[in-house]
Amino acid sequence: MASDMPNRYIDREGSVDGKTAKSVQSNNLAGLEKQNVAMKEEIALVKASNEQLGQQLAEIKQNYDELFEGKGLMRLLAKIMEMSKQPG
Repeated sequence: MASDMPNRYIDREGSVDGKTAKSVQSNNLAGLEKQNVAMKEEIALVKASNEQLGQQLAEIKQNYDELFEGKGLMRLLAKIMEMSKQPG
């Protein structure tokens, strides 16, 4: 602005002193803390999901390996035979 008068007025009102800066800083800090909590929750969910997917992958891999070793093929045929005997 062209004049120092508005700045002096604002200074007398206490809007430009350290209190305002601390207030803004604490508001920013509170916002960052909320974001941090939300991110931690999201990371926990991603880790849990990743763990479940890892377990499913291990199970699928085991079934795949057994199938090509011949063990799974016999189990598959037994299930098919069992299903064909059931009425329905």
